[in-house]
Amino acid sequence: MRHCAIGILIMIFSLMFGRAHAGTVSDAAARCNALRSADFSQLQDAPMQITETKFVAPSGDTPGYCQVGGYVVPSVGFIIRLPSDSWNGKFFENGCGGFCGAAEFYLPACDHPLRKGYACIVSDDGHKSTVFDGKWAYNNLQAQIDHGYRAPHVTALAGNAIVERYYEQKPKKSYFVGCSTGGRQALMEAQRFPWDFDGIVAGSPSVSVPEHHMAMLWGNRVFTDKGGKALLGRHDLELLHKAVLAKCDLNDGVKDELIGDPRKCDFDPAELLCTTTKNSECLTSTQIEAVRKIYGGPVTSTGESVYLSGLSKGSELHWLDDLMGSAENPRRWYEFPAEEFRYEGFQPSPGPTWESKDFDFDRDYKRMGVTDGLYAANNPDLRRFKAAGGKLLSYGGWNDVIGIPLEGVDYYDMVERTMGGRESTQEFFRLFMVPGMGHCFLGEGAFDVDWLSYLEAWVEQGRPPQKVIGSHVELEGPKPDNLEDVLKLAIRRQGGWDFPLDPTTIKFSRPIYPYPVTTKYLGHGDPVNSANYGPVE
Repeated sequence: MRHCAIGILIMIFSLMFGRAHAGTVSDAAARCNALRSADFSQLQDAPMQITETKFVAPSGDTPGYCQVGGYVVPSVGFIIRLPSDSWNGKFFENGCGGFCGAAEFYLPACDHPLRKGYACIVSDDGHKSTVFDGKWAYNNLQAQIDHGYRAPHVTALAGNAIVERYYEQKPKKSYFVGCSTGGRQALMEAQRFPWDFDGIVAGSPSVSVPEHHMAMLWGNRVFTDKGGKALLGRHDLELLHKAVLAKCDLNDGVKDELIGDPRKCDFDPAELLCTTTKNSECLTSTQIEAVRKIYGGPVTSTGESVYLSGLSKGSELHWLDDLMGSAENPRRWYEFPAEEFRYEGFQPSPGPTWESKDFDFDRDYKRMGVTDGLYAANNPDLRRFKAAGGKLLSYGGWNDVIGIPLEGVDYYDMVERTMGGRESTQEFFRLFMVPGMGHCFLGEGAFDVDWLSYLEAWVEQGRPPQKVIGSHVELEGPKPDNLEDVLKLAIRRQGGWDFPLDPTTIKFSRPIYPYPVTTKYLGHGDPVNSANYGPVE
């Protein structure tokens, strides 16, 4: 009898809790569907229309959520995910990359924030395209304005309005995280819309878009001969990289195939010059001249520099695969800067017949001011952002060959000069340069950093990052060589995916200090352990 009574009680409680849970799910779905009929046409500065809603039930460690799609007038598409019963009271917007153009592509960046309870939004940046397609911008000023600076702002306005309608309260904290184009968007938010977000992460920002793409064109051009054939093959680049490391590897105190600060590397490629007595494992004078031009960056025919810099010493292994394609080794990024100048780099745009070889380094760098007015995120006056209590983390990889590392460094230096020096600047803005890291992610360095958690600690607990810990992890499966797959990995990492890391996947870790402080091995202990490193300036 006793066991029977207990069984009956268990059945009753199961039915009660089952009905309660079903009711919760049903209520959440009803609240979600109700958003479809909500009128946001009068939303100030961002009139919008919701076009679809769907409720997604909990699955594994992912909570149930309401997914809402829509657009801000005239054409900024967005998707927002709203946790149904585990909202942490906060809002997260993720930036996009390349030419953007598809909100769905960036949704994986919401995976981890959603699990943490964030309402998370992504957008297409005001147009439909692929990451590599620039045709949407062809003499389309509204689309260029949206892509230049408006879309992330109105996406934030729309997201906050939907959050307030769904939860009947405003977010208590808001964050923006982006890399590459998303890093530029992040800086734009701090500069032009300093009240949108409490905390911002700007990764590998393309500070000046047309100049940035001009530098990519330069690298492509000097890397190939007139017939489009690469001047340096893979073996040549391995030889060059080995020589650079032999000269500069120890500038961080340990032989680890990483250069702590490439600007302090005085390697001269002429050390590899072929001679009458040395005709193997060497470079020709033509190859050495190409290397010097790649390191040096764009110049006119008279040698006048027209940009900050070229690529960093230590990045050589990435030249062929990640950026500088050729007729025999075409890469997606090889055509990317050409799309920029065909459709938006000049005003008016020359169109689809324009080719990379048409860029004139004596003249065309003077023609990009109109586009720069829409796209340049280089205003160092961040007084309003600081006064609003905003916190800004920026980062870059010294081995980045898609973004130019010195863009972010130069911008930070300008902010220090504008905002009253280092102490005043680092009260709200800190830059971290990662040795060996590529564009946003991957590379030979300690590329995996939980930027969002460091930002949360600064904004919500008043703990500015005195250092961040980066890890070099072994990725599951083969290393992605398809650029879209690499981007997808980087996008998920932006939102903090996979943190905390599985310690069995970590090959080594490093502390990374706020620029201009660098990391140096203390001379004792296991060099794979971050505890055995300290700061040096």
